[in-house]
Amino acid sequence: MKEIRGDLANARDVAKACEGVDCVIHCGALVDISIFPDKCALEAVNVEGTRNVINACIEQNVPYLVFTSTAYTVIGANHIFYGTETTTFKPRSFLMGSYAETKFRAEQLVLQANSRALRDGEGTLRTCVLRPTVIFGEEEKHFISRMTSVGKLYWTGTVPKIQFIDERFQLTYAGNAAYAHILAKDRLRESTECAGETFFITDDTPLDELYASIKPFVEAQEMKLSELSLPYVAVVFVLLLLSTLARIIRPIYQVGELFPTPSKITAVCMSVFFNRQKAALRLKYYPCYTPEESQERTIKYYERVKSKRHETSDT
Repeated sequence: MKEIRGDLANARDVAKACEGVDCVIHCGALVDISIFPDKCALEAVNVEGTRNVINACIEQNVPYLVFTSTAYTVIGANHIFYGTETTTFKPRSFLMGSYAETKFRAEQLVLQANSRALRDGEGTLRTCVLRPTVIFGEEEKHFISRMTSVGKLYWTGTVPKIQFIDERFQLTYAGNAAYAHILAKDRLRESTECAGETFFITDDTPLDELYASIKPFVEAQEMKLSELSLPYVAVVFVLLLLSTLARIIRPIYQVGELFPTPSKITAVCMSVFFNRQKAALRLKYYPCYTPEESQERTIKYYERVKSKRHETSDT
């Protein structure tokens, strides 16, 4: 595999990366859901970076573009039960703030670019957008990894639990999400049926209570879940106070990501799950990894990470 390093915000870098290819799978993005997200960087990478990718495809005569988005582009303050591409819409306020907002705008750019003429005048660009739910698996950096890092930092190896009422959390294994991208590439090449469309990507990971889902992965890192649950309302109230305080003192003291935002807590304490029927019918997508295989592969990954951490601490 050839590796080209560059900056999505640099049009020349993007154009160079697109030379001589017949399909682009654009999964590069900046994920910043901290209390003070870098809005300029999010705009530059997620929106303008996507614009650069589209322009590079046009200039380099690349006929197929698959864009990795996120289900958070349609998630606001309300629960979603088996949402589809036709029953979910842009929320009044994005739960994940500027990150989700810039990804939504990037989606629109990709969809609007569908059917644009390529530079050679002999073909057009076919595009589609994939919206995976929260990803778990090898090399995941933004969900389970963040939860365990909080446990290591503040709770001496114990991941805190938030008390909520029988909500269901939808996870998707990274390997299945990756497989959906390969299928999307193939379907764009075969016909226009998938061009200009969005698709929710899920798998058969059980719709379970969040902490039941992540328990095996936490334990694989020699950590544990808290036996006691913190009340959701109390946690959000405290975090709102801390967020307000952080904003007040920000001109004097730059506060890092010392605590999760209220929106992160809300995200894991609400039921949001989607229907993948459209992806099954049009992309012919069916998960290639079973829930058991997905869990086993993820546990082995965290065990390897744990072993490397022990080796580093011993040297």
